Amino acid sequence: LSKLCNPSKLSNLSNLPNDSNRTPGAPQAGHLDLDLDLDPKGQRPCPSTSISIFYTIVSKSIHIYCTTNNGDGMNAFLVGLQFMTRIHISNNTIWKDEEFGKSVVWFPVYGWILGAFMCLIYTLLKPLNVPYLTAFLIVIGELFLSGGTLADGLMDSSDGLFSGRSRERSLEIMKDSLIGSFGMLSIIIFINLYTLSLGSTDALLYPILMAAPTLGRLNVVISICEYPYARPYGMGKSFATYRGKHAVAGAVVLSLLPALYFGFTYLILAGISVLLGLYLNRWIVRKIGRASCRERG
Repeated sequence: LSKLCNPSKLSNLSNLPNDSNRTPGAPQAGHLDLDLDLDPKGQRPCPSTSISIFYTIVSKSIHIYCTTNNGDGMNAFLVGLQFMTRIHISNNTIWKDEEFGKSVVWFPVYGWILGAFMCLIYTLLKPLNVPYLTAFLIVIGELFLSGGTLADGLMDSSDGLFSGRSRERSLEIMKDSLIGSFGMLSIIIFINLYTLSLGSTDALLYPILMAAPTLGRLNVVISICEYPYARPYGMGKSFATYRGKHAVAGAVVLSLLPALYFGFTYLILAGISVLLGLYLNRWIVRKIGRASCRERG
């Protein structure tokens, strides 16, 4: 973009003559032929092309931001990426609590990465016309790339919240690494409901596939920053203590950027997601007094 926006190059382009005798369909003199794949109506780039352009621009912007402040931004981005996905760019295995906290603002970006991977699976399998198999593989693909971090939180939370025990006992159950009956039922219901919902949708799934992981992680940011933590220690406490001052505002902006392409549909999904997330957070706080790291997931 910087090369295209060079004033000397723009002036050169503006001085190019108009070729009135050009061959029909050939690019006009002075215009750039981007050679983008268009949708059947030919009105705008197809979703896969537009998403690739969007990710290229955003990734460059993130790189510029992360390399400032002596690389602190990059370290925070990488520690969050390694925690929220299976993508391990850095070989460093020792992270500071401050870096965990500063990574909170980037949670929606990790959702973009998962969403792009899900859109890729959808693009490859859609021509086969097997909607439910495609939906199932999309769900499994998301769980695989994310490392099942939030799914683990769902199972632990279900064991504790539906145990019918006291607050203290519920927290102990959530901390237990073993999966109980409610945890197993919750993940089975989640995978089946997720798969059936995607498979029974007739419209293009691109907005949904981008919104689900991105807005889900926005709700995690809201829970970390706006609701009290259940324990005086733990990884969730590090997120809450060292998160940036404007983490929620930054995460909201990053979460809503895909709406620039997907439009009003994405904004509707964002509103529904945030309202549902706020309701669940309030219900959990009433249930056990505060939210732990697992409930946030």
